[in-house]
Amino acid sequence: MSVAGSRYIAVVLQVEMSQRMEKREKMRRDLLADTGGDMSAEREEMLQKRAYAQVLKEQAAEGKIEDDIDKITTYPSACVALATI
Repeated sequence: MSVAGSRYIAVVLQVEMSQRMEKREKMRRDLLADTGGDMSAEREEMLQKRAYAQVLKEQAAEGKIEDDIDKITTYPSACVALATI
């Protein structure tokens, strides 16, 4: 391997290591911010989306339960009505 080739590899490795360190530092800052009660905008948006999704799921489940209750109460009434005919 030539000297230029080994220098190129050293530079590439240095850049990769620098990128990993930046990523690790960002994660560390986000973790400290989360524990301190301050969230990054991305994290806050993600948590809001999760909360909205949970509310929508609960509302959908509640609506299904109400539909099921209507069906359960309607069926016996229909049976009684048919039996009297």
